[in-house]
Formats: sequence, structure tokens, C-alpha cells
Amino acid sequence: MKYVRTNWGLLFLLVICAVVYRPWNAPHLPLTDFGIFLEARGTSHNILSQYAGIASYYMSEGRLCLITFLYMALGSAAFGTWAPGWHWTYFVLNSIVLALAWNLFAKIGINRLTAFVVLALWAMMGPTAELWIRPAGEPIALILFLVALGRALNYADAVDWKRRAIVIAVCAAGIILSKEMLVVLLPAGWLFSRLTVRDGAWSWARWSYRDTYLLGVVTTVAVVIMIPVIYVAQHAHKSSYAGQYGISSIAWRSLFDRFELALVPAAPRLHWLSGLASDPTWTLVRVLPNIMWIAMIVIAAAAVKRDRMLWPLVFGLLWVTTGVLAYLPWPGQGLFYMMPFAAGTMFFAAHALNGPLSRRNKNRRPVFLISAALIVLASLEARTTIDQYRLRANLNAGVIDAIAVHPNTTELLAAVPDPLPGTGGWANHLRGFGAVEKGIHVTEW
Repeated sequence: MKYVRTNWGLLFLLVICAVVYRPWNAPHLPLTDFGIFLEARGTSHNILSQYAGIASYYMSEGRLCLITFLYMALGSAAFGTWAPGWHWTYFVLNSIVLALAWNLFAKIGINRLTAFVVLALWAMMGPTAELWIRPAGEPIALILFLVALGRALNYADAVDWKRRAIVIAVCAAGIILSKEMLVVLLPAGWLFSRLTVRDGAWSWARWSYRDTYLLGVVTTVAVVIMIPVIYVAQHAHKSSYAGQYGISSIAWRSLFDRFELALVPAAPRLHWLSGLASDPTWTLVRVLPNIMWIAMIVIAAAAVKRDRMLWPLVFGLLWVTTGVLAYLPWPGQGLFYMMPFAAGTMFFAAHALNGPLSRRNKNRRPVFLISAALIVLASLEARTTIDQYRLRANLNAGVIDAIAVHPNTTELLAAVPDPLPGTGGWANHLRGFGAVEKGIHVTEW
């Protein structure tokens, strides 16, 4: 009962996530990823052979996410194409992220209502929604990053600093091997280790040997891990998935789009203001909640003492910015890429709102009402994302069932274009998934 009283906000948040994402209501799996790795694992019942098959395929595409490959192999061995098992796995992973973030906020003095608000917004916002319904390395990497932040908190004063440094280095290796692009989280983690927080006030710690030790250990581990990661990416064929990174000119509009995804919690986002001249009233009404969110954060942050806001703001912006810049040369616009970096927004937002959402603050009610409205809007966006994925999954399942009626089918005609070279295309995903689920053997055309 004591745990429930202390963590009621976290438990209530998990209930809300369950209601929004409904992991029990998943009749079919999406083709994305499943259409590839379920077939790539091969026909062997040996888990190591299945892991080797998955790793071999993705390495041919320039990827070396060994922990994510293990996640895929274990998941496919446990659930196969049973959708609810996969969806409950996503739910557990994201719940662990929320629990670790909740615990970190408690340690640095963020009150429970503020923690509930910012974590609810993060759990429902666009970049996060997709990762409650598909397998990816981002949640695993974010779990490891939050564990590392927990060990880096007040590292300068820790008695067990050497053990903490080892744990942080292991987490750094795990982050890279979960999603290689997320190596860009490490600078923010290093900055966090250089800060101390006492009674809500942040300060820069004096440099000592322990900081040199931590920097040396983490840098060494990161370099050792990144060498094979880069080698695999560089030696993949030109049309591979990894080969698309930096292949085309940078679309600078995507810089704004990705910042917007990470910083603004609900749709429609601020780019809708481009239609202000044609329909000013409706445009302003639609973007008003996000304008109010930005204004609320700016005003609240300005009212916070400098020693309580400056470093959380710098840390949070570094967390967000490194991710946005890292994906700038990438031609795809997947929302979920920004999921780990949107958490950085909620870190500095928590420090801005901690005062207004405290028990005796006169602005508590209006701030909470604005936040609650944004949570509702973001949850509606999340439900839309879920419904779109499930409609596509149902449609694809219907196509597979229709093909299965004709066992002599050898050729699949696909009129759906491949959205990004190196992803296999819709027809190839459908072929792979159908081969595993129904024993269909067709060739893409």
C-alpha cells in the first residue's frame, strides 16, 4: 500500500496508456520489420541459428544492432505471429521507461503531479505512439540511457563512483548496440554526470580524477563498439538501408519538422500556421493548445531561479538537438525516430512546471487544465496512429488470406511504391510475412 500511495501517478499513467494503446486488442501484426526478420530467422528451431539469420540479414543492410536482433529473435521464438504477445512486450518496455523516468524525477525533486503531466505527454505524443505498437531499438536504448542517468546523478559526490562509471559504460555499449544512431545520447549523459543537484538547485561540479576516469572508460567503450558498427555500415551494398544515410541533399525543412516533433506534444503542430492567411480563425483554434504549451513553458521557466532552471534547460536542449541533427542527413521522416529525444523536452519542461504545479501555487489549476487538454489531444493523436496501423495490418492480413486460397500462386503484383530504398518494399514485406504465417511462397514483382 505504501508503494501505491507513493507512486499513484505512475500507476494511473500506466492504466491510461493501457486504455489508449490496448495491447490486448491486436488481431494482426504490421508488415514492417515482421515481414523481414520473421523470414530471415530461417526454419531452424535453434534460437542461436534464428539469431544468426536475423543478424546476417540486417548486417547485409548495414545494421549492427545486436541487442535489438536478440529482442527480435527471442520475441519471434516466444510469440511467432501472435500479435497480443508482441504488443504486451512493447507495453512492458515502455512501462519500464516510464517507471525509470518517474524514479529519476523523484530523486531530483520533481513533484508527482508534474512528473505525471510531463510523462503522460511524452507517452502520448506523436514520436512515442508508434513504439507502443512496433518492435524497435529505441525503447531498449532509452531504458539503458535512463539507467545511466540514474548512475550519473550526483556522480561527483558518489562514494561508489568507480562502480557507477562501469555501469554507465556498459549502458553506453548497450545503447549503441540497441540503435547505433543513439550514440548521440552520450554527450548529454556526460553533461549530466558533470552536474550536481541539491534541493532543486543545479551546479557544475569541480573536475576531478573520477571525471577523467568516467570520460576515458565511456569513450573507450563507445569507440570500440562503433568501429564494427561503422565497418558494417560502410561495407553494405549501396542500396542498403544504411546506405541511404547522407545519400541525398539535406532537406533543411526537416530540421524544423523534427524539432517540432520533439518539442511540441500534440497535433496539429505549428507548421499549420502556414495556412493562417487563408483561414486565420480555424488555423489559430487548431494550433492554440500548442501555442499555449510553448507560452506556458517559457513563462514558467522565466520565473524559475537560474540555479534551478539553467542547467536542466541546457541538458534537455542538448538531449533534443543532438538527435535532430543526427537524423538531418536521413531521408526518412519516421515519427518514432524522435521518441528518445522528445524525452529531453519533458526533462526541462518538468523543471519549468514544477513550481506552478506544486500544491500551494495559485497557478496550479490553470496550468494543470492546459496540460490536461494537451494530454487529451495527444492521446487522440495516439489513437489515430494506432487505428491507422491496425487498419493497414487488417488489410494486409486480408491480402495474405486471399493469396493463401490459391496455393499455386508464384508471383505477387505490387502497385505500392517502396517509400525508402533499403526497406524491402511493401511486396517484399508481404511475401516474407505470408511465407511465415501461411506457408505462401511467392516472388516479388
